[in-house]
Amino acid sequence: MKKERLPSPPLNALFVHAPGQISDTLLGYLRESKLRTFVVEHTETLKGALDKIKSGHWDVILMDLNLPDKQGIACFDEVHRATNLPVVIVVDTDFEDTAVEAVQSGAQEYVVATLTTQRALVRAVLYAVTKAQDARALALQRQLLDNLMLNTPDRIFFKDLQSRFIRISRATTEHFRLSNPDKAIGKTDFDFFTDEHAREAYEDEQEILKTGTPIIGKVEKETFDDESIRWALTTKMPLLNEEGEVIGTFGISRDFTNQKNMEDALEQERNRLNELTEELREKNLILEDDMHMAREVQQALIPQEYRSLKGGHFGEIKLH
Repeated sequence: MKKERLPSPPLNALFVHAPGQISDTLLGYLRESKLRTFVVEHTETLKGALDKIKSGHWDVILMDLNLPDKQGIACFDEVHRATNLPVVIVVDTDFEDTAVEAVQSGAQEYVVATLTTQRALVRAVLYAVTKAQDARALALQRQLLDNLMLNTPDRIFFKDLQSRFIRISRATTEHFRLSNPDKAIGKTDFDFFTDEHAREAYEDEQEILKTGTPIIGKVEKETFDDESIRWALTTKMPLLNEEGEVIGTFGISRDFTNQKNMEDALEQERNRLNELTEELREKNLILEDDMHMAREVQQALIPQEYRSLKGGHFGEIKLH
């Protein structure tokens, strides 16, 4: 059964334009739109617009740059400082260059009032709203990634096709003893590890690029030029672009040097206990042999036949 598509909710639009015939025409375009429902409120001055921005909830702002109380790019600048709402610039041909400047400064779209149609105006408004929504979603994703890269204790890294770093997390920055993560960009593992570890990591990444198969939970022995050794549990995966093409690798490493040292110490103690157990078993065997020999000597010294002695008035004494 086909699902019915729910109608889109109305968009609250603030229309900032000096009074006149073109203003009435544009208001009519929005209020009579069949493509999307608009709830439009009109104000004629920049001051009125700023007051309404503070007191109301809006989805989009349409504004002229030739208002009674201010003209030019300054109109947009004041609105842009007051809100991050999507803005569509509505101008005459004389202000088209200024409208382009406003778009470069943060407005989502512009239309030339005397040339636009109802369909073009509505589409421009919907495009502006969608563009702003996409920008907010992208900003949220960036913020989430930044929080992850900044706060996780695990080491996160991204590399290009030549295994050069393109971004690293704060933990990776500290691991490489860098003051700034940007200092790792363009460098490789060969700049931070010995050839022994860097070569193995490079070969793993090139294999991922070739096959697309990730490496999950690999135990890595990280060796440095100062002869220090760290142990890491590393996962590496292919980095894909929007078309699904492999453009590099990314991964996450968790330091478990302390756990590895404890495991090694426990293994040494376990081996030592096994050695002691074997030594004790051998000594027990030797002791058993000695006891068996002593038993044989005792048996040889004890007579096998016993005599009876006359015990006088006690009678006969028998030895056993």
